[in-house]
Amino acid sequence: MVQRGAGELTNRDLVNRLDDLGVERGSGVSSYFSSFTAAFPREKFRPTLELYADILRRPRLPEDEFDDAVRTCLQ
Repeated sequence: MVQRGAGELTNRDLVNRLDDLGVERGSGVSSYFSSFTAAFPREKFRPTLELYADILRRPRLPEDEFDDAVRTCLQ
């Protein structure tokens, strides 16, 4: 769910921004923790960090998408 947007950015806006910065990314979740990985050009460090700060501190968690996310997890 945390990758469904961040701050004022929708999911599509967030993905486009990360792609525009050249960020190769991944994430994972377990019973105990979540992890995020990112590889990007050195000169893109600050804007990438700002986006990840929004993902962690201001995720968009739209209630109308919660059931879809649960179904995806169960698959």
